[in-house]
Amino acid sequence: MKKKDLLFFFLLGATVGSLLDGIHTHSGTTFYPTPLIWKMAWWVPLLFGSAAAFIGFTHFHLHRFFKTPSVAKRPYRRIGSLAIFILVYFISGYLPYSYPIRSLIMLALYGVTWIAWERSWQSIILAFGTAFVGCFVESKMSTLGLFGYTRSNFFGIPQWLPILYLHASAAVGQLCRQKEK
Repeated sequence: MKKKDLLFFFLLGATVGSLLDGIHTHSGTTFYPTPLIWKMAWWVPLLFGSAAAFIGFTHFHLHRFFKTPSVAKRPYRRIGSLAIFILVYFISGYLPYSYPIRSLIMLALYGVTWIAWERSWQSIILAFGTAFVGCFVESKMSTLGLFGYTRSNFFGIPQWLPILYLHASAAVGQLCRQKEK
């Protein structure tokens, strides 16, 4: 992976990630104690950019290490995975059902994503690793009072958050796998 690829993932996370985070702040799902613009803290684009670059970097190298079959050659895989990721963000912020129902719907959509475009044990390992690290970081940040969820189920985060990270892993993973060759 080249430096320009890392920059691409950073800019993608800083822009698209921050816009998606706006779904959570504007739906009242999350809040920042000191928002600067669009209900978010000044550091949100840096956080989302770093997260996307980290996911892209690790997935690129671990897919190569695991010798994951390359399935990202067709653009519809990348577009489909990203579209479902965006849909899941809307579901997590705006679907007028309880958190368990949202979680089940989001998990079913991850199953669709995995069956349609991933289908490898390597992708499952990377998705669960992404979910663990992402939830750990968000839990710590929430505990420190940097931001919060209006309703959390455990350790300062909602039960659907790990599933959102499964989708982030799939979407960014598809993008980084196009950079393989």
